[in-house]
Amino acid sequence: MTLTNRDVFAVDPTERDIPNLGVAKVKNPEDDGDWATLEWELNSFVCKGEYNKGLDRILSQYLSHLGQGEQPAVWVSGFYGSGKSHLMRVLEYLWRDYKLPSGASARSLTNLPAGIEKHLTELSTAAKRAGGLWSAAGTLGSGASGSVRLAFLGVIFDAAGIPRQFGPARLVLWMRREELYSGVRAAVEAAGKDFNYELQNMYVSPVLAQALIDAGAGFGDSPAAVSSALQVQFPLVEDISNDEALDIFEDVLRLQSNVTGKLPLTLVVLDEMQQYINDDNNKALQVQDLVEGCSSRYKSQVLVVATGQAALAANPTLQKLIDRFPVPVALSDTDVETVVRQVVLRKKPDKVADVAAALERESGEIDKQLAGTPIGPKGADKETIVADYPLLPTRRRFWERALRAIDKAGKAGVLRTQLKIVHEAARSVADQPLGTVIGGDFVFRSESASMLQSGVLLKEIDELIRGLADGSADGELKSRAAALTFLISQLPREGVGDVGVRATAPVLADLLVEDLATDGDRLRKDVLRIMEELVEQGRVMKVGDEYSLQTAEGADWTRDFNQRRASISAETARMSSLRNEWL
Repeated sequence: MTLTNRDVFAVDPTERDIPNLGVAKVKNPEDDGDWATLEWELNSFVCKGEYNKGLDRILSQYLSHLGQGEQPAVWVSGFYGSGKSHLMRVLEYLWRDYKLPSGASARSLTNLPAGIEKHLTELSTAAKRAGGLWSAAGTLGSGASGSVRLAFLGVIFDAAGIPRQFGPARLVLWMRREELYSGVRAAVEAAGKDFNYELQNMYVSPVLAQALIDAGAGFGDSPAAVSSALQVQFPLVEDISNDEALDIFEDVLRLQSNVTGKLPLTLVVLDEMQQYINDDNNKALQVQDLVEGCSSRYKSQVLVVATGQAALAANPTLQKLIDRFPVPVALSDTDVETVVRQVVLRKKPDKVADVAAALERESGEIDKQLAGTPIGPKGADKETIVADYPLLPTRRRFWERALRAIDKAGKAGVLRTQLKIVHEAARSVADQPLGTVIGGDFVFRSESASMLQSGVLLKEIDELIRGLADGSADGELKSRAAALTFLISQLPREGVGDVGVRATAPVLADLLVEDLATDGDRLRKDVLRIMEELVEQGRVMKVGDEYSLQTAEGADWTRDFNQRRASISAETARMSSLRNEWL
């Protein structure tokens, strides 16, 4: 039986999507879909390289400072899409070994190195001497309040299952301390009302007021009296003091403790902190004061971890936080390839030899592709070619350069973009025989919409490329070659960024090969022929051996030029007369 690409993948890409589309969000799961996404994120987390070092540094620093009087905060930095949020989301659930609805625990789902497992075991042991383990995570910008302290408490309240709004949250805390919460909630729901909705409208909710009266809350004997008392006792506020915020945070922690009188070992993750602060010095100062209080007030049991694209030394505003976040963790793009190979391209162990044999049989074709360029075949490719398959190492390097070139605004994000593209590409060749690889033009198909949106790709060029695919084999090849010509045109042609790839017929053919056994010789003939046809039609311009796409105006000019040249060349007598005259 002939093996297909689908047969060699550890996880069939046609039967599984990337649930979060490569974008991890630090938030509490709200439905079955969110829980399934979380389970996938834990199961697919690749704890190697910078991610391993990051977890090790965070956990070891925390454990070494327990009982030392102050717990230093952590700042995690890394480029857009480097996996900061994924790392933080995994850390949050590993911290308290959260039990998911499926019955599996976070730590059992995640493949962790021995060193990280040792730290987590030590953390759990220390928690038995304290009030257990607890964590809260979110973004400060997700709250409506302009106050840093209220936004911080909103993250804490949300993790504790308390309304994010300050007034209703304080009422819930009071009811829980007085052991009235369960009775009041049951009474509200027995009246057919949504408890959270009534809390949000607590000043005008007769049902909530009556439930408080029946529970003996002591706010008054009538709903009107209770409503007035609630407005006085739990008012709407625009800001609070730092001490008040820390007092309320401690109230929440005591409710999460499993030992009376002790606080749990607590992790607070504040994602996208840099984006929230922006260049606001006032916000930076409030964050500084708040984190200082968290680090020093709770017997070193509370760890604050914040994230941002830049290191704290990057600008004057962030530099104010250096003393408050003395533990830096920097993520880089060195592990992008490892993550893509583990999450999307991982092979079945018993099929690795089949993949290696198929690639060895076609090594001559593979070694031809982009030979002589800085991204051409290398000796080191032999160590990764099976792991990269069905993406050839030369094409992976081409994709990396092309993605950087078309991402003018820096928004695509290397990790999340490559996860998405490689997954889609692997799916597209899953049913093809073993030895069929992903074409270099796939990036254009995947990213054309975002390139149109950013203005990198003009609409008329996109329409030209897509219009060439007229249903014929030649039309499909012309469209693919034109897409590659566009991508190559975006690559740097000067300095260290120049990888020497030009849109010549041999290079286009190299990148278009899919069936390693049969496509090479055929495409090297067909690509030259169809590109010359496009030149004659005025859709492509040729300078030397290089091709470039024509805009509508350029195409009209070239078409008119070619027609005039052909007309003059056909006038043999006139050409002979002119030749004699000039000679």
